[in-house]
Amino acid sequence: MVGCRGVVASLAVMLCVFVVSGAAWADLTGSSVSGTLKLNASSANCFDPSVVSSNPDCTIGGAAYIPAGAGNSSGPTITVPDYFAFASAPHAFQANFSSNLLDVYYICSSETCPMPDWVMTFVDSAFLGATFTEIGPAPFSTAFATDPTAALIGNTITISLDGQQVETGIYGIEYSIETPTTGVPEPSSLLLLGAGLIPAGGVLRRRLRLRA
Repeated sequence: MVGCRGVVASLAVMLCVFVVSGAAWADLTGSSVSGTLKLNASSANCFDPSVVSSNPDCTIGGAAYIPAGAGNSSGPTITVPDYFAFASAPHAFQANFSSNLLDVYYICSSETCPMPDWVMTFVDSAFLGATFTEIGPAPFSTAFATDPTAALIGNTITISLDGQQVETGIYGIEYSIETPTTGVPEPSSLLLLGAGLIPAGGVLRRRLRLRA
């Protein structure tokens, strides 16, 4: 005869399995990301169209602007999937967010470019508890000569790289962002839990009848 302690222990194990089985990996789709791009240690946010149009620190070549179609064309926040962009010819920067990827690009459209020091930061509550991992060169790009420094702390991703002379091309790096969440349990998990509870209930009823 299985005692009450054994039944409780069995239930505890089943409940733990049930809770763990409810854990899932979500994606960033639909979340709002705020972004900044700072050049040459300036405090100006060159992903913000209201700053780009008025702050000379964003003019590192020709006229500085936010390219048409970029998610930050009306402000420094995007809704995933979308992208941030900034240009001051021959320089351009872009950061593409998809469901669980971040691709960061620097584009040189001249024979050579003195790429400036740059720092990008991205803030989103969905980043909390996420796993942030470098994958390698971003699609359709060449790897940077030196990988940017990148970290996820709390709800903020920070990526930076010192300036360097580069030739014409698209340079990029890709990161994965895996965001954990507690999901709704699968129907099979509910059935498994129910299947465990029914025999346990029978054991308890028999135990009570024997005591009566």
